[in-house]
Amino acid sequence: MKLLLQCSTKQVGVIHRVPCLPILVSAHELGGVILLLYSVSKGGVRLGRGHTVNDHQTLAMSPLEPNHVVSDLFSVKGLNVVITGAGGRGLGAMMTRALAQNGANKIFIIGRRQAALEETVSTCPPGIVVPIQGDVTSKESLSSCAEQIASQVPYLDVVIANSGIIGPPSKVPGKSDPTLEEMRDHWWSHEVDEFNQTMNVNTTGVFFTVMAFLPLLQKANELRPTSSFAARPQIVCVTSIAAFMRTAPASFAYSASKAGAEHMVKNLATKLTRFKIRCNCIAPGPFMSEMTEGQFTGKLSETRGLQEGEWPIQEIPLERAGGEEDIGGAILYLCSRAGSFLSGNTIVLDGGRLSGLPSSY
Repeated sequence: MKLLLQCSTKQVGVIHRVPCLPILVSAHELGGVILLLYSVSKGGVRLGRGHTVNDHQTLAMSPLEPNHVVSDLFSVKGLNVVITGAGGRGLGAMMTRALAQNGANKIFIIGRRQAALEETVSTCPPGIVVPIQGDVTSKESLSSCAEQIASQVPYLDVVIANSGIIGPPSKVPGKSDPTLEEMRDHWWSHEVDEFNQTMNVNTTGVFFTVMAFLPLLQKANELRPTSSFAARPQIVCVTSIAAFMRTAPASFAYSASKAGAEHMVKNLATKLTRFKIRCNCIAPGPFMSEMTEGQFTGKLSETRGLQEGEWPIQEIPLERAGGEEDIGGAILYLCSRAGSFLSGNTIVLDGGRLSGLPSSY
């Protein structure tokens, strides 16, 4: 029986001995990571795939020996991750905490505001999260970020493109039932640059974020034998249910940009399949963040809308907003062995909201 052992140490040799199972170790070093391929006798203790030897060593075993242990199946231990737009109180910060608290090796968070990045770092276990000031609309900035990251880790397992802005609002201020003329005048007042900037951050920025880090994702594949059952490196794009809503509730530019990002990820999933890189989306619904605080007024601003019954069932069938555990659970699923069979897909995380609205989903 052949097993794969990946560890984060540079020491070569017999590093672990399972009781009753003598392990014969051969090693190959690439970029500070040792891959150890070894054989185990048929007798003795049966190990399931993904069995954790210790904090830094994980066995990736045959798919014929399933392991349903949650700590193995949903493990993100040792992963190197990039997350854009992870400063402050948004979804990026929530995903950073979920990964950092569950054993990720390094998480590089990229954003324009250094203070907001440092705020996220302060909420995570020490030594894991690295803040890097950068702009996803600048190729030069993204190249600099990639160079800084490549100097600290030899590869990336996951790139999460999360940066986003709302853009010019679609609703006419102070009008619940505006006339056609009022709507036209409001929409015509939008600045072209403001509209385009929304597309630049939410769609174009996703594309160039992916391009900047593709070489580091490919490095992960160089450490992964083609027959391995371990998860392939992955791109995750955080879009929005606005990509599917026909009402353009927040902004025409926002809805169009998120729809564009959704389809682009499907394009990338197809193009990158032969290079063994996966691409998926998470489309969140109502979550309280810096971007959506205006929707959470009164009591909702205190409870973050998380108590069941706070939202009308007609708006959100599950009658609450999404919380940190919801987005955290989704990203842990996608980044772990549990979600490794997904590519070109979207996880809609909206409490059922799209089911009650005119949508294209």
